[in-house]
Amino acid sequence: MASKMGLSARNQDIYKAVLAQLTGDIKSSPRLRSFRKATHEPMKLSGLGKLTVPVVVWEVLKDDDTLTSEWEVTLEEGEFTLNKRD
Repeated sequence: MASKMGLSARNQDIYKAVLAQLTGDIKSSPRLRSFRKATHEPMKLSGLGKLTVPVVVWEVLKDDDTLTSEWEVTLEEGEFTLNKRD
């Protein structure tokens, strides 16, 4: 993947890890129509340990085609939300 919207190398790694976790959550719970992640709480990310995801990473994820093709994605008031499109 090329530089995703100008993210630093570290933030690109975080971006990939969060995207993998979100898509994994979706695949493991295909009947759920909504997913929420608190943006200010630390997340345990594969290969990166536990860390708080920078806001810039959430902003790029909000517009990622992998998520937006099937999900309504919102980022507001400390929460990243995915709602299944009908």
